[in-house]
Amino acid sequence: MARGNDKTTTAALLGLHYLVTTPGASVTIGAASRDQARIAFERMRGFASHPTLEERVTIRHLELRGPEAGLLRVIPSDGPRAHGLSSGLYIADELWAWPDKGLLEAMLTGLIKRPDAKLLAISTAPAHIDTPWGRMRTRALGQSDVRRKGVFVEARGTIRWLEWSAPEDTDLDDFKLAARVNPAPRFTPAVLQEARDRVGELTYRQFHLNQTGITEAQWLPPGSWQSCRGPVDLTPRDVWLGIDIGGTRAATALVGVTAELEVPICRVFTGDEAVLAVTDAILELQRDGWTVREIAYDPWRYRASVTP
Repeated sequence: MARGNDKTTTAALLGLHYLVTTPGASVTIGAASRDQARIAFERMRGFASHPTLEERVTIRHLELRGPEAGLLRVIPSDGPRAHGLSSGLYIADELWAWPDKGLLEAMLTGLIKRPDAKLLAISTAPAHIDTPWGRMRTRALGQSDVRRKGVFVEARGTIRWLEWSAPEDTDLDDFKLAARVNPAPRFTPAVLQEARDRVGELTYRQFHLNQTGITEAQWLPPGSWQSCRGPVDLTPRDVWLGIDIGGTRAATALVGVTAELEVPICRVFTGDEAVLAVTDAILELQRDGWTVREIAYDPWRYRASVTP
């Protein structure tokens, strides 16, 4: 969700509710830095100071202690140091800003320790797709049940994904649509028009329209490859081949696509001898009955191996 829509406040309420209603609760809060995680904790501490809870919650430094030895705590952003944790609820705050996947991996792998454990991640979209947040979104939108209705996206499966974002082709001057992207009542079209005038285009797209990967080009929407999974007919027939030559430090790939856009051939080779291995593999395919209609290849690395 875009910036300023009370994500952290909502997460704070959910974390505190879990602490006071779950016997022996354990809640872990992490962010890109401990200071950032402290923001969510301060909200929780404020709610915990309410007279209704003052006898049920003990406030410590970056800790809240609940009924029946329940514990809520803020942890450092150092992933390896978080691998000993076992929590019923992990809260990942502003995942877009996390510099690496270490802490997220510690939380995700920690879920296996308790059958009831859950991860709540809240974030604004990052400018780059190749981030912990971006990879999680790609997995979420690759699930079988994904729906978009206007500015709202929901994906169900192993990951439950809720997203309010503007489509890529949105008119930046459509402030009524921008207001729908920002469900908090304070964000009227007039307020968002002021925001548009105040910051640059990329900043507006990321933080107010919640658009993903605004600095990167995408030729396919997230989840497109995952949605193509299915049974493939391996009967030899016409095929178009693509070759990418790697070499010593990168893998070499041979991929075959049919007219029905099935991919029955996908082979990977390593090492300096991969060029010869690819040629041998093509000859083997022909012996097996495949008809090679065309070969697309890197002329710089494979030209010498191709014959008319």
